[in-house]
Amino acid sequence: MKYLLMCLFLYTGNCYAQTSSKTIIADGQAKVKIKPDVAILSLSVSKSDTIENAAMQKLNQEVQALSTILTKQGLDKSQIKIADYSIESNSYRDDNKKEFTASNTLKVELHVQEPVINQLLSAIEAQQLNDLEIAFDFRLSDSLKKKTRLLLVQQAITDAKANAVNIARALNVELKRIKQVAKKGDAILPYDNKIEFIRYTPPVVVEKLEDMRINSAFQQFEIEELDLTEEITIVYEI
Repeated sequence: MKYLLMCLFLYTGNCYAQTSSKTIIADGQAKVKIKPDVAILSLSVSKSDTIENAAMQKLNQEVQALSTILTKQGLDKSQIKIADYSIESNSYRDDNKKEFTASNTLKVELHVQEPVINQLLSAIEAQQLNDLEIAFDFRLSDSLKKKTRLLLVQQAITDAKANAVNIARALNVELKRIKQVAKKGDAILPYDNKIEFIRYTPPVVVEKLEDMRINSAFQQFEIEELDLTEEITIVYEI
């Protein structure tokens, strides 16, 4: 009994036939760029002092001021979460005195709207808070991710079917029933969609320009899109 293996690479998918098992295996792929709809805002404050209680008091005062800014911008306190809280000590000062550093990180989940984010950053900057670090991370909500993946699977199946038809024509064989369908892609492609920490320092006040405000990047640019992909393999009898 003779076995014949024929392979044909077509478009983005790989298709090949095995007459021994009488099957054609076709790959299909679908990709899309999609704007994330959830922003995770991280606000980190650190305060130091040679007295532990004093470092904690400084920290609590600044975190309270920060919390007031957030609520005044329309955020509910239930949206503000404590992500980290720590008190550390070290003896690296020149006078050999122990120094205490109290740190607190708050996280807020927001719907992505660049003007709203810009307004929030402007409000924080206007308070001239010291020792504050800000970071934004972006992701897809579960509902948007599910909706997008369903569409991608349909498109990948269509691509795989088209590849199978083309290879069958090239081999002059007839496609029969589908024996198996497998989904290969199941993850967001590695895209670092994160804005790194930005340290805020009080701005230098220029005479007669006290009311001047410089918009953040969120007012000028779009948030980077994420790449989402799905791959489907279909096995046909021939």
